[in-house]
Parts: sequence; structure tokens; C-alpha cells
Amino acid sequence: MKSIQFSTPVFQRTALGIALVASLTACGGDSSSNRTKTLTLNEDTQFMAIGRFLSVFPESLDMLQGMAGMAIEVAGPLSECDPSSYELVEEPPAASITYRNCTAEEVDEDLAGSSPSREIFSFHASGSVTVPDTTAGMPHVTFQGFQFGISGLYEEWDDPITGGTPPAADYKEEYEVRFAADGSLIYDADAPSITADRLTIQNLLLVRETEYGEVQPDAIDQNVRYTIRDLLYTPDTLELSITFAEQAGNLTTDIVMLEQVSFTSPYGCPGAGQLEWTDTKGNVMNVLFSGPQDVTITLNGVGTTYSCADYSDAVEPYIIMMGF
Repeated sequence: MKSIQFSTPVFQRTALGIALVASLTACGGDSSSNRTKTLTLNEDTQFMAIGRFLSVFPESLDMLQGMAGMAIEVAGPLSECDPSSYELVEEPPAASITYRNCTAEEVDEDLAGSSPSREIFSFHASGSVTVPDTTAGMPHVTFQGFQFGISGLYEEWDDPITGGTPPAADYKEEYEVRFAADGSLIYDADAPSITADRLTIQNLLLVRETEYGEVQPDAIDQNVRYTIRDLLYTPDTLELSITFAEQAGNLTTDIVMLEQVSFTSPYGCPGAGQLEWTDTKGNVMNVLFSGPQDVTITLNGVGTTYSCADYSDAVEPYIIMMGF
């Protein structure tokens, strides 16, 4: 259960979970094209704006803190890195690490048996992570060109392989994960608050299962890139500007929380709260969550109330599951 409250527990999972999580939802597509086109808030993009934002916040704060912890601890797949490929500096309570193109690859195959199979795993990491206070227990981290990637391939054949080159596998599993971050989250325990001037995140996930040449249902093809600017997050306040690099162009909005928002999942209807979006052209969208019954969206002064079921169906294609 996730709640948009300042007491949200920090993400504490391993990087391997990022690669293998089956609950992530496919969305979007390749966000690398048409990034210079500006999208605006309208009836075609309103649910995109809501679904994307409620997916990544506050989940991305937890994820970034968790990734920073794994980087500093050289844990999970990062433990594959040879000590010569990174430099760790610890000056308690601060710690920083720089990865210099750490790479690893493993191949495990049995192509000569009656049930041939092959598994290939590769990993890479580069860039720097700094945690000013490892005891803070809240998102407090700086990424400098940090990149992390995992890819895997598993193949198996029904019959023995004859000849030198194996035919196309009868069954195949493929996955690829890429994570990149650049920028800082700053936690101030005295305020308390979390702030960010500029923070860019990319999260790519591909998961595919193929049987006898046919891709199976529930394949995942996600490539999401977004930039957070001017973030202020306190127990009572949420303000930020966020840009999502969509396939059709960039969607940039300023977001303000007018009433405390609480939700269990981006899929459902938040139990209560009110958020307001303003795009770069001055279009304004106000979203009022009135418990599990309905959601009212007011776009440029025109309000429409949706049942929870209709709202959920409209938002679902734009959900990005950042937590695991």
C-alpha cells in the first residue's frame, strides 16, 4: 500500500527485482522521437498527465534512494563489478562511488544434451552516486551520469541439436533493463522537506516470452524518460514541474497539491485529495478525488465527473509501475 505522505517508507529492494519484476505494466513506447514537439493539456492528454504523474510520484523518490543504497553498497547485480572498476569513498555519514564502465557477462549452456538450453546474462554500470547522509532514511542523493543495465536471454529446444548452428529456439525468454539518472534529491530533516532543482530519470524495461516463434501475451515494452524541476515536498506541500518525453512529444506541466492526496495504487481511484496541473500554454486541469466513488476533472473551467471504473479504465494505459 502506497500513500503520498511524508512518512512513506524508503524503497528497500534489490536491483535484480527491477529486471525480473513481472508486475510492471507496459506503456508508452520509445520516447526518443519527436521530443521537441510540445504537448498540451486537453481531452486527449489529460489522462496521460494524471496516469504518468501518479505512477512516478512518490514511487520514484523511493526507487532513487534504493538504487543509491545498492550502488554505495555494491549490492545485487552491482556485486558483479570487479573492485578495480569502481572507487568508493566513505566519510561517515557521507559516501560516494564512481563506476568506471563495470561490465560482466555469463553464459551457461548445454547444447549437446537431449534437452538443449542456453542462458546468457550481461550487466553494466557507469557514473557516480553520492549520498550525503547514509543515515537519513529519506531520499537524499546525487547522481552524475549514472547508468545501470541488465539484459538476459534464456533459450531451450524440444529436440537435440544437430549440426553446428542451433536453429531458432522453441522457447525463449528475454529481458532488458536500463536505468539512468542525473541530478539531486536533497533532504532537509529540519524542515522537513525534499527538494530538487533538476533531476532526469530514464527507465527502460523490455520483457518478452516467445514460444514457437510467437510472442506471448503480457510482453512489456517500456521506455520512460522524465525530468523533475523545482520540487518542494513537505508534510503539507507538493509543488514541482515535470516533463515526460512521450512518443508524440514533450508534456510539461507545473503541479500543485491543493488537498492531501492518498492512494493505494496508480490503478485505482485515490481515496481523497486534489491536484492541479498547468501546462506551458496556460491550460489548467484540476483533479478532485472524492473517495472511491468518483473523480472530477475540470479542464479550463469545464468539469466532468467520472465513475471510479471509467476513470481507472482511462488512466490504465498510461500507468508506469515504478515500485516493485
